[in-house]
Amino acid sequence: MTDVIIPPAGVSPLGFFAPVEFVGPERPPAILADLIDPKTGDYRSILRGMHPVDSQVLTRVRTRRGTGASVRDIGNLFGTFELVDEHAPQQAKFEAQRMLDDLVVRGDISIDDVRADELTPGDGVALILFFTNLRTKKPGKVAL
Repeated sequence: MTDVIIPPAGVSPLGFFAPVEFVGPERPPAILADLIDPKTGDYRSILRGMHPVDSQVLTRVRTRRGTGASVRDIGNLFGTFELVDEHAPQQAKFEAQRMLDDLVVRGDISIDDVRADELTPGDGVALILFFTNLRTKKPGKVAL
């Protein structure tokens, strides 16, 4: 049996990828979360990132609680809402506070409002969570 030699990854005569920019250890790049489109879940960019706090909010809004072994205690229960009526914003605000409680306690975000906004006339309404990222001092919003 012959020994198989696996070439090292990276730039070498045996490799095919040449990096565009070399980064020295004195200034490592910032590691940000993947920039994901909140509506479709697709990547917007693999070169730019999203602030990790904003990513945590988006992940919790997109994850249904209890749907897997790793999400038994995180995520939301918005899927249990059967009707968007005058009580839905209050229910959604309570669920958002429960879902994001540890981020609020840690001082990462503040929940500003949960509102029912009409999408387009006749298409119904969407519940929107308005929050402030306290690390960047920037407001954010995400559909629930």
